[in-house]
Amino acid sequence: MYIYLNDSAAKKVLFIKAIEEGDPAGEVLSKADRLVATQKTQSILQRVSDKQLNNRISKQSKEAFLTKRAELLFQIVGVVYPKARTDINRIQWSGWFTVLLLILLSVSGFIANEFESGKRLNLLAFPVIGMLGWNLFVYSLKVFTQVFFIFRKRYSGTNQGFFLILISNISIRLLKKKCTHSSDKTLVYNRCFRNYYIEWLKLSSSIYRIHVSRVFHLCAILFALGIIGGMYLRGLTTEYYAGWESTFLETETVHNFLSIALMPAAIITEQQFPTLERVASIRWGNGGLGENATDWIHLFAKTIFLFIIVPRCFLSVIAFIRERHLRTHFPIQYDKDSYFTKLFISKPGQRELMHIIPYSIELTDQQKDVLRSLFAQVLGWKAQVEFHRTISYGREDQFCREFTFSAKDPVESLAILFSLSSTPETEIHNAFISTLFKMVTDNNMVVQILIVVDESDFKTRFSRQKGAEEKLESRRELWRRTITSKNVKPVFVNLHNPDTNEWQNAINLT
Repeated sequence: MYIYLNDSAAKKVLFIKAIEEGDPAGEVLSKADRLVATQKTQSILQRVSDKQLNNRISKQSKEAFLTKRAELLFQIVGVVYPKARTDINRIQWSGWFTVLLLILLSVSGFIANEFESGKRLNLLAFPVIGMLGWNLFVYSLKVFTQVFFIFRKRYSGTNQGFFLILISNISIRLLKKKCTHSSDKTLVYNRCFRNYYIEWLKLSSSIYRIHVSRVFHLCAILFALGIIGGMYLRGLTTEYYAGWESTFLETETVHNFLSIALMPAAIITEQQFPTLERVASIRWGNGGLGENATDWIHLFAKTIFLFIIVPRCFLSVIAFIRERHLRTHFPIQYDKDSYFTKLFISKPGQRELMHIIPYSIELTDQQKDVLRSLFAQVLGWKAQVEFHRTISYGREDQFCREFTFSAKDPVESLAILFSLSSTPETEIHNAFISTLFKMVTDNNMVVQILIVVDESDFKTRFSRQKGAEEKLESRRELWRRTITSKNVKPVFVNLHNPDTNEWQNAINLT
């Protein structure tokens, strides 16, 4: 199954996908930022009815969800890596190159012509006859290709031609060399970008193949116009004589050949085609000069216009429409990709109220969004998370009195948030937890109570010190021993860079 985005949004979605898959530790894009982006786009899911949802969001919501989430995360990456804004657009056909190519082909067409020295127009010379043969080959090849893909029923989104395969191989080799001369964090970013580059080039190959085809059609048109313009402009100031000569071809053969190439245009435009005798009379040799080239120039121009310019214009318009459609409906297959499958799995849950009580810790807006997203993964996106004001150290009894007095509506789940940086005390922390647990259970105020310990500040302080992991585990064990209640166990989480899998496993065990 596919979802369809515009190419700009698709670039950002695939870029963020490459970072999240290639940066599991959250060095380039922290896990907290990922959760916050998910939380901020969660409202998209909430607009979908239960019947429409069926544990998964609709296709339209998928597109909106991916686009909004990728945009939020891309802004965060762009602050740390400003070059990301240009990196994701690196794979594209440059406009200046197209203009330069069109100018060169126009000039080449004007310079190239049938005229030879001595004011002669050779009817068998290149480029007009050669152009007709080349364009006939191109038209035949396009028909064959279309028929081939119809019978093979292949999706053209990943078909790469030789030109694109060559560019991709060269680019990947350059990126690999670049990645080996970077710092650790930059190395991760470059590796993620390389993965994005490969996937984008593979998925977008049809866009660039059609774009290149459209540019080549325009080049053929301008080259043909240059040929026509060159013949007429030269004919204004100089009288040219048309004729032919050949070592192997006889008059009848030449007449038949010219009839095949030029007579269709003569018939369509109602111009009389030269007879066999006339063709024989303009054969060069024995001092023959041929005849005035006016009729032949008109015939060449009409043939070029009808069988090169008109078909190429039609093919160019078709290519433009197809390219435009692909750029606005860029297909991304999501049902067989574990990254998208994991993002789109959504638990509706019940409309539960989760009450979070911070203890001697001031939460930032981002940390609150992280907690909302973490609990949404466990309780479902319908759950409502509210934050109580922070409890100061030593004000536990006052809080219990006020909480008992103000808790008019029952709270389904209650989480007390501590900081791992605080040293737990049995007489203070454990006593407060035991008192609060007994109070809410006796009054049937809370169905479930959780103890959450934030490790972010502790890791920031000791991450660069020797034995940081041992200190972290020692402090965790101290919290486990301090909280002696059999009904609750501490759940540890890093609100700056949370591991969602560890979080879900820990919550399920409590």
